[in-house]
Amino acid sequence: MAIATLLDSQMPPFSQRASALAAWWQGPSGRYLAAEQADLLAQLESRAGYHSLQLSSFGAQFELAGHADCHRFALHPVALAGGAGQPRSTGALADFAELPLPSGVVDSVLLHHALEYSRRPREVLAESCRVLSDGGQLTIVAFNPLSPWGAVAPWLGRLGHLGRCQFEPLARFHQLRAARLADWLALLQLQVATVSYGAYNPPLPWPWAQRRGRRWQRWLAARQLPLGSCMVIHAVKRSVARLPPKPARWRNPLAAPAARPQHAAQPSRQTERNDR
Repeated sequence: MAIATLLDSQMPPFSQRASALAAWWQGPSGRYLAAEQADLLAQLESRAGYHSLQLSSFGAQFELAGHADCHRFALHPVALAGGAGQPRSTGALADFAELPLPSGVVDSVLLHHALEYSRRPREVLAESCRVLSDGGQLTIVAFNPLSPWGAVAPWLGRLGHLGRCQFEPLARFHQLRAARLADWLALLQLQVATVSYGAYNPPLPWPWAQRRGRRWQRWLAARQLPLGSCMVIHAVKRSVARLPPKPARWRNPLAAPAARPQHAAQPSRQTERNDR
């Protein structure tokens, strides 16, 4: 089923924000979020194939459980530079909404914040499903709009900065709830297996927001309350099997009734007597 185009004309092009997002991911807040998300991804019971694709708005790559022997590759819309001015390897350059891959050739796809920062999130999801093979696994890592971070992020995005802290490139993203993403996945014939939450501290630049392993954080994580700053949705592609069409019996033309054999007329007894 076709997915309608969703274009947010007010959101700047991704090429103008890619460098700022990648720089934030290398900072202390990004390292905190990367550690939390790595723990969530390690808990997934995934069956890895050979080809594994990762699409990240931050240019990040994760070591997934069970994917040690697979062919892992990444794509990114722009070329990112390292901290010392050296080119940073992010794989080939490609638009997330127009992947240069044939259909059904990838066994697993990881969308790491690739939907929130795209101007066409539904097309990115549809394109990821197109390249995914039957029975392949799709993992979405996104910010949780129902969390404290999701509630305060729109205000920080409009504010732009607070003192020396810059929020505009990070806090401006699409608010995609888990139920909404599940509806999109159902339209694309993907079945949601698990939804998990983590990073119960908001990814803010202050030291108190970057601490992990507190008692209340472990308590919330054990009960999987939907208050974490990020969520991980794991889905499996279930294509509907199509049987070869067979003509219905009631549509077959009725066979013409067989003609009765013409028997030779037997002479009657009266005719035999007259002949005699």
